[in-house]
Amino acid sequence: MPKRRRRSFTPQFKAQVVLQVLAGLKSQAEVARQHKLKPELINRWKDIALEGLESLFQGEDRRGQDQDRIAELERMVGRLTMELEVAKKLGWQTSLELARILSYRLAPPSQSTQITGKTVVRMAVPVKFAILEKKPRPCCPRRDPARLHG
Repeated sequence: MPKRRRRSFTPQFKAQVVLQVLAGLKSQAEVARQHKLKPELINRWKDIALEGLESLFQGEDRRGQDQDRIAELERMVGRLTMELEVAKKLGWQTSLELARILSYRLAPPSQSTQITGKTVVRMAVPVKFAILEKKPRPCCPRRDPARLHG
């Protein structure tokens, strides 16, 4: 028996359906029957639409804060990319090798970032060039060929 493909709806269609229900032009049951949708799906779309209304009326100061945060994160990505490139040029091939020798320290909780309801802890990675110039030690000393045959 072939599986039925799940239908997907465009944002415009979802908005049209929700507006019909919110405007009171038709009842939710009528709209569901007309478009062959489950009423629970329309409820979900309606909840999403109502939650999003608040963001439409955000002040310019909030948007400015968001832009500042985006700029800060872009600078951080650029700095970390540059540090990684330097580490690779000095002979470190993988981030696991690099992570093994660098000392990570957690940022204070005040500097943690909230993303979609989950706390993401920022990590500061001090790059120590003297350490990076040394050759990496093997992960498992027992498997080091120089130690086995030497």
